[in-house]
Amino acid sequence: MALAAVRDLRDVRPPATAEELEQFETDVLAGFVLARASAGLADGTIRGDVGHLEQMRSWFGRPLWEMEPPDADAYFGKVLRASPSGTRLGRSQALNTYFLFLEDPLAVPWPVIEHLAVQLGIEDPSVVKRYTERRQTLYDHAWEIRDAYGYHPYEDAEWGRRFRTFLHGRAWTHAEGPKALFDHAVGWLRRHRVLLSGGSVLARQVSEARTVAEKRLHATVAGAARRADPALPGDLVATLKTPEGSRFSELERLRRPPTRTTGTAFARAQERVDEIGAYRLGRLRLSQIPPNRMAALARYALGRRRRCWSGRRNRSARRCSPR
Repeated sequence: MALAAVRDLRDVRPPATAEELEQFETDVLAGFVLARASAGLADGTIRGDVGHLEQMRSWFGRPLWEMEPPDADAYFGKVLRASPSGTRLGRSQALNTYFLFLEDPLAVPWPVIEHLAVQLGIEDPSVVKRYTERRQTLYDHAWEIRDAYGYHPYEDAEWGRRFRTFLHGRAWTHAEGPKALFDHAVGWLRRHRVLLSGGSVLARQVSEARTVAEKRLHATVAGAARRADPALPGDLVATLKTPEGSRFSELERLRRPPTRTTGTAFARAQERVDEIGAYRLGRLRLSQIPPNRMAALARYALGRRRRCWSGRRNRSARRCSPR
């Protein structure tokens, strides 16, 4: 694997503040994503490239355009020494593509430039070579294109609020996995012309939204139990205890239906119904919880064996975890 030497970009005046530098770096990455999408690459490929770049950015601690060959040698030769060859190859290709994007936006077939010149009425297509003489022009034009087509920065306060409202609302009303929620988030950003962030940034927001929804669900159920009967939460928690000489907790015993079709089994089934009915769970008012969330919670409880846990956080709302 070889790395080509690139021109040092630090001769350009750096942004005046750290906030401007962060914004500039975000715009560069957004331009990279748009360029890859315009080239016809699949979303998964682009997400993979961005993920590789963010991993390297996290290790480097500075903008990737400041990375020099010794830094790359240290990263690929030491940090990724024990990584699979596919990971090292994919990450090196992403880095190489990123530097190509930074250094030479004109690295396209010449017939394409000639065709565009004819469409634009430009007699001498070679003037395009002067386009890269002023590096800031690339980003100025990227911002102009963004504004002309009505795209919004991912960091925009108003659109960020709208996106968070959608994401948390979707996480609460739909009991779906992280991949499905991630895809819906990407679809929303595209429909509303919000420039996509890095894959890991969006993945973290999706994970946070799902965590908030789960905590809200547990807190809502626990609150409904307390409002129905202050003693009910304690009675339900008591079912998690395993009686002396038994292999199962009371909750596990009540959860298991009879498996035999005998008179004795029928009598025990009636006793089980009476025991469950004694808790009068119909008193709980759970209408504020989306039906599909309640259905998913019921499937989870019926399909998984559970054991009590002693976590200190949210102890009253959720007292069990999957085994």
